[in-house]
Amino acid sequence: MAFATQAASGAILTIGLYFYSGATYLGIFNQLYAIFVIAGQLFVFGLHDSVSKHSAEYFYDTIESARLTLAVLFVGIVAALIGSAVVLIGANTFAKYFYSEPVQFGLLWMAPGIFFFVINKVLLGLFNGRQKFKRFAIVQSLRAVTLVSLVFFVVLTELYIGYLGLCFTLTELVIFVSQINITFSIWRKSHESLNSFWDVRFWMKRHITFGTLSMPHGFLSESFIRIDILVLAFFVGDAAIGIYSFASFFVEGVYQIPVLIRNVTNPRLVRILGNRDRTELWKQVKKSSGLSFLFTIILCVIIASGLSYIGQYLDIENLDTLLAIMMIIFPGLIVYSLFIPFDYAVLQGGKPALQSLYMFMVSLLNVMANLILIPTYGLIGAAIGTTISMAVSGGILIAFIYFVFNIPDWPKHNLQNK
Repeated sequence: MAFATQAASGAILTIGLYFYSGATYLGIFNQLYAIFVIAGQLFVFGLHDSVSKHSAEYFYDTIESARLTLAVLFVGIVAALIGSAVVLIGANTFAKYFYSEPVQFGLLWMAPGIFFFVINKVLLGLFNGRQKFKRFAIVQSLRAVTLVSLVFFVVLTELYIGYLGLCFTLTELVIFVSQINITFSIWRKSHESLNSFWDVRFWMKRHITFGTLSMPHGFLSESFIRIDILVLAFFVGDAAIGIYSFASFFVEGVYQIPVLIRNVTNPRLVRILGNRDRTELWKQVKKSSGLSFLFTIILCVIIASGLSYIGQYLDIENLDTLLAIMMIIFPGLIVYSLFIPFDYAVLQGGKPALQSLYMFMVSLLNVMANLILIPTYGLIGAAIGTTISMAVSGGILIAFIYFVFNIPDWPKHNLQNK
């Protein structure tokens, strides 16, 4: 239900903006969206990964669970303040050299939203680690519906296009308010189980250390699927980015299926990798990768054939370009879907620095491919660069998991004795 809500909201938002307001409007929105998500992921400093991993690891230890929770909330507030301040400063200085005036204006209104985004991200990491998937899904659905509602309020009331940045801030504020009760409940229970503030010193240091090592991973993992749009901003105008964004919306929509499977798989990986259970790992690989691949290929076929068929009757502008972009990226995404459920495996196994190294390598590949191909081939070059990086990243991930955890040396348990 949550995924359906997110998918429907995204479709309404992208399709509505493209047809009602035009490619330029959609291009500005997607640039703001990409910056918001990437900046938020950067300034959460990997804390959501740390609390997700450790809350799953200490799921049955009440005292340690309380300590690590209280510690991550303290550190999260500081990180949120830093992130909001940096984005605000950047919007007033560096943004004018890289983005159009509406995007600069939007960044000013977006800056306070970074604070709430970071706090919300930390809480979602906690929910995921404690396997509170229902709460996690509710928050994600509320975020999608709220953002769509606010964006169309700006559009229909004909407010200045730059106020799209305010939509992100208000959306995260709504999410934050919706979590106040459970946040205070977590805070109270954690605080009551401690003798003094100094009980959390160890976990504050551990969250900061783990988060710092995993931060490049978190930042780059959110950037990876949006690198093409960010690089395009240096070579083409807002309208061209809008056309590409319309096509990439469908790509990102399909991408959310493997991500959903990954979110469910992550807590299980913590225990599987910790126990060095090769049989359970193989069972999880077959289950998660199989579902991811199946749903991805089905959705890609439905979307490509459906848009091609419907486009003939609706006279969609730039239909040939849209279809060409999707036909290039979809094969790469289908291959990538086999690996997405496990692309956090190195992190869940307690190796945040190596996880960051992996993400740095595949992101660098994506950036270089786009920088080489876009100047010559434009939007099609961005699509080619993205699909190459998706396909190759799967092989790099397998190599990392194989060598980091030395899988062949793991004992093979007999399923009949389990």
